[in-house]
Amino acid sequence: MPEQVLDQQPPERFVPATMAGELVEAEHLVRYHWAAQFARGRRVLDAACGTAYGSAILSDAGATSVVGIDTAEGVIAAAQSGMPAGVELQVG
Repeated sequence: MPEQVLDQQPPERFVPATMAGELVEAEHLVRYHWAAQFARGRRVLDAACGTAYGSAILSDAGATSVVGIDTAEGVIAAAQSGMPAGVELQVG
């Protein structure tokens, strides 16, 4: 296997608007859809939520509330609008 392939790192943050159709999209979405089956009726923490698209998936799956937390203040601020009512985003 070429060394270049072994040295490649996945992106730290998945941004749906700019990375749609890439392998990283499938990797992220399958994780959230797997977790969504356990969310109904539960309070859910989405640590390192980034743009919080996954927090919305968990809320749409029936979580009673979702707290999304990320260290990137600007990303959290941008993600606030458009979140379902049961999603709270925090910087931390």
